[in-house]
Amino acid sequence: NAKLAVALGADQAKVDADKAVFDAASAKLSETAKGSDLEVTVMYADADGIYLVKPKDEPQTQLYQSLGVNITELNPDGPYYWDIYSWENAAKMMTGDIILLSAEGYQVDDLKKQATFAKHPALQAGQVFPNAYTSMDYASQAKLMDQLAGWLTQSKKV
Repeated sequence: NAKLAVALGADQAKVDADKAVFDAASAKLSETAKGSDLEVTVMYADADGIYLVKPKDEPQTQLYQSLGVNITELNPDGPYYWDIYSWENAAKMMTGDIILLSAEGYQVDDLKKQATFAKHPALQAGQVFPNAYTSMDYASQAKLMDQLAGWLTQSKKV
């Protein structure tokens, strides 16, 4: 992205400054993840059920995992981008200490209404945070990594 941005006319000094912030955020997240035993579940939910991101299929979760964040990975060799669970089978995926929830689809109040999910420990502990998918540019990812490091720090094992 940085090479493309510069080729399209972005200021190299701005790109370099954003890269420095990105590098600092990466180091902070890596250090925080190293000291944490928390598992992070990245998911989307709707009327049909729960969709868990497979970390190796999503660039953002690949990045976080490479920095040491423990991301829920129940079926890494499955054929789809998502691990898909109906609401009837939602209890099978109740492993994460933190949930990063897509801004699209169901939100916290909706999850609390699902009988098979309402008792999820992370939901009960208030450890559900917005998963703001964004571009993979330095500035955007640095902001998200700082947020994730903060959530890992303030959350507890459930």
